[in-house]
Amino acid sequence: MPLPLPDCQDLRQLVAHLDGLYVQLSALCERSASLLPEVQYRDHGAKLRIYTSLCANLNTQLGQYMRLRRLVILPYFEELKQKEEEGHDCRSCGGRCEMQHSRHVMDIQEAHASLHELAEHLHPFNLSLPASSLTGTELLRDFRATVIKVEELLTEILFIEESALVPLIKELQRKIWAHE
Repeated sequence: MPLPLPDCQDLRQLVAHLDGLYVQLSALCERSASLLPEVQYRDHGAKLRIYTSLCANLNTQLGQYMRLRRLVILPYFEELKQKEEEGHDCRSCGGRCEMQHSRHVMDIQEAHASLHELAEHLHPFNLSLPASSLTGTELLRDFRATVIKVEELLTEILFIEESALVPLIKELQRKIWAHE
């Protein structure tokens, strides 16, 4: 079932909406990371070890993506919107436009592909871990529930970024005649 897009009129509203989702995702990742060492410490079998390894990898990749977003992509969003508001024309930069417009979109798309691939590996474990291995302890149930929430929120964020944010960025780039 497709998720509804937020009612966002421009890039800043969309970014603000995504920021709220990222705050939630960060909190869930912190919760998952705090539970992970104890879950890993308890040797519950190969399938659970693979699952926790994938979860650790997901936390690492999400942390990297959130840093990329905060340090590179968000400042670019602001600069792009400012250039569009000022009527900037990249054709008149004489090749000195240093924003590397297409690189930013490619960074987002590469990160999304990596996160989608990891989620594809993780999702079957969320569905197939035997209930008996998870009902034994509250810790495992809590960990699994947290990871499922991370996965659901990540799906929502990626959907919004892919279907609203990237097209909006491309439209703003088109309006300023962005080039490499």
